[in-house]
Amino acid sequence: MPLRSKKKAAKAKAAAAAEAKKKANEKEIKTKNKSEQETLQEKLESRPTAKHLESKGIAKASETSGKVSSNLVPVQKKLEKKLSADHIDRKIRERPEAEELTKQGILPTIDVAASLQQTAQTLERNIKKDAVKAAC
Repeated sequence: MPLRSKKKAAKAKAAAAAEAKKKANEKEIKTKNKSEQETLQEKLESRPTAKHLESKGIAKASETSGKVSSNLVPVQKKLEKKLSADHIDRKIRERPEAEELTKQGILPTIDVAASLQQTAQTLERNIKKDAVKAAC
């Protein structure tokens, strides 16, 4: 066999091997992509719905759920924030004074430093318990 034909045969054999390798790689990629697509599809099917996430408090309700134009969403959020702040301010103004809470027995009447109040309350409770035991 002449040298040229041997070189041509070697080139043809190398080209055939490269083509076979290329096809094998393409097949492997297709299989891998198919596997990734199947995995992705499974995950998409098993993920919780938007309503479920909203009900759990994980996600906010859809901002453009048809109630408000998407152009007005920022204005709506700003208004909701302002309404919430106004509500909090009103509740703070309406809350009872410390004197009233003391008269109702909600706040302690002990006039000691904040760091000692818990100890003073415990002591007062123990004194009352002892007085009840002594009366029996």
